[in-house]
This record gives sequence, C-alpha cells and structure tokens, in this order.
Amino acid sequence: MGSSFNLSGKVEANKQGLLRNLDTKRQKLDIVNKRIKAALKSVRKNWLKIHQYKRQGSHLKYEIALLEERIKAGAPSICFGSRNLFRKQFTIKDNGYASHADWLADWQGARSSQFYCLGSKDESFGNQTCQFCLKGYSSDSPMP
Repeated sequence: MGSSFNLSGKVEANKQGLLRNLDTKRQKLDIVNKRIKAALKSVRKNWLKIHQYKRQGSHLKYEIALLEERIKAGAPSICFGSRNLFRKQFTIKDNGYASHADWLADWQGARSSQFYCLGSKDESFGNQTCQFCLKGYSSDSPMP
C-alpha cells in the first residue's frame, strides 16, 4: 500500500516540476523578446547580438512546445536510479570507484529496483491494488 502512495507522490512531483519549468521558460522567453525589441530600437544595432537573441528565443519556443506536449500527454517520466549516481561516472576516481565497470555495477543495481504487489487470479488483471497501464499512469489504485 505504501508503494502506491509513494508512486502517486512521485507522479505529482514530476507534474509540478514540469509546470514550474514551463513557467520559467515562458518568463525567459518574455525577457528575450524584450531584449530583441530593445536591441532593434537602439541607434547602433549589434546584428550579432540580435541574431543570438532570436536564436535563443526560437530555442525557448521549441522547449516550451516540448514541455506542453509532455504535460498534455500526462505520462510521468520516472525512473529508478539517481542523478547523483549517474553523474558519478564522469569522475570515477573522485567518487571511490576503481573503474567504470564498478560504477556500472552500482548503476545497474539501482536501476533494477522493483516493488512487489501480491495479486490473485480472480482479480481484474491479477491485482486490484496495483495495475500498470501502458497508455499512461492510472490513478485508479486505492490509496491507504
């Protein structure tokens, strides 16, 4: 029962993170657009700077579109393993690993984490407390 609660929390945290990220990107795009207008109004135009602002603006629009797609899809991006552990591969010696193979063993151990839910053959899909839906996350699981 605790696993479904933790998973729901992770899904909600992922969704909130995407919304925060989208808001930040939109604010940055507004700032870039203001800089473009200001640069175009100046007497002495720096065309390289204007070009870079436009390039940055188009990249932000692309990132905003991707974030909006992810939010609209509703499927969370959650995986086992941590960012900290992933980044340790780039400084193997500093993080106490003898080789990349040692780090890889730890990484695969963290990535193969799992949880277990007891089911029954009379239940729908074999388990009423936890069901995986390939089309997205289903929040129909009962919460403790």
